[in-house]
Amino acid sequence: MVNEKPSIVAYPPTDRFGEAISEKEIIERSKSEELRILFLGNVMERKGLHTLLEAVSNQRSAISVDVVGSLSVEPEYVEKIKKIITKNNLSSFIFLHNSLNNEPLKEKLKNAHILIVPSSYEGFGIVYLEGMCFGLPAIGTTAGAASEVIEGGKTGYLIEPNDSESLANIISNLAEYRELLVELSLNARKRYIQQPIWEETASQIRAFLLGMIGKQEI
Repeated sequence: MVNEKPSIVAYPPTDRFGEAISEKEIIERSKSEELRILFLGNVMERKGLHTLLEAVSNQRSAISVDVVGSLSVEPEYVEKIKKIITKNNLSSFIFLHNSLNNEPLKEKLKNAHILIVPSSYEGFGIVYLEGMCFGLPAIGTTAGAASEVIEGGKTGYLIEPNDSESLANIISNLAEYRELLVELSLNARKRYIQQPIWEETASQIRAFLLGMIGKQEI
């Protein structure tokens, strides 16, 4: 029999923005004719922005895509993205913003309807939780740990990496069925509220370490 070493899973806290939006604001936001999509992350191949661009290239619904993240990490990939935008005449509704400070970032998060980061691999995916803080359903992939945060069909959706067709269908559904968008948005906000804050995570780690060395909580 193998002796298992003591361990603890300390989930990353996400109280960076506090409670950023109310249920009433989420419902009002959903009434906008245009579906506003947010991509949040450095513009690099692993993050899958090309998959999102493919998914929206033939959308018939009114949509916009704000891309927020560094444009200097993989310059060659950024040039590829710009060429895709030009070739497919997407410049009227795809906007590259580079990285943003807290206040303008909060504005983008609060105005968006959904967060899409279809990475080929993601760690815990704290970006999805930050979106959920603003009531944004999250769309990620089955690769990596996005499933730790996203519950498919409840707080967002999980697709296979590079599956632009499935992503396009999800976007179309959310653009058309706003009751579904509201349901997912409210669920996403509830999921965020369940996540521990910094003090709770720190207390869990401290209690575990004290237990390991045989001390009592002070």
